[in-house]
Amino acid sequence: MRRQLALLVALAALAAPVSVSTAQSATSPAAAAPAAHARLAQLSPDSLERARRYATWLLTARSDSLYASLDSTSRRQFGSVSVFDEIAADLAIRAGAEEHVIEERWVNRLGKRQYWRTSKYSGADEPMIVRLVILPTGELAGVGLNPRSQAPPTDP
Repeated sequence: MRRQLALLVALAALAAPVSVSTAQSATSPAAAAPAAHARLAQLSPDSLERARRYATWLLTARSDSLYASLDSTSRRQFGSVSVFDEIAADLAIRAGAEEHVIEERWVNRLGKRQYWRTSKYSGADEPMIVRLVILPTGELAGVGLNPRSQAPPTDP
């Protein structure tokens, strides 16, 4: 039960929309100007290879390697290596085996970079997206799965 809760918390953190409100008055000059986007730290030159490796580890249930790649905060939230076994099993049950990659891209979501891997799976009617939050340090900070039609919003 604890593992399922940790899995749900981790997946919900990736899927939850963010709402932001400001206390500026409409007469303030700053209220008319669009908000500046936060500049995210650059990822290392090998970031795409690292993201692909993490995705492969997820798809092949290399849970120990994924867990070792987590940042310390995520490691506490996930709790144990078995969470990745559950995520991989959930993907296999819901979608089957990955047949081919349709698209790979980086998006900004909730102020962090995510690698989105959209693929056709043997048992799914529509492509699935594996989403990995990867910090500038190269550490993994979250995982999400969803059908392409249910992709969460990204940062502007």
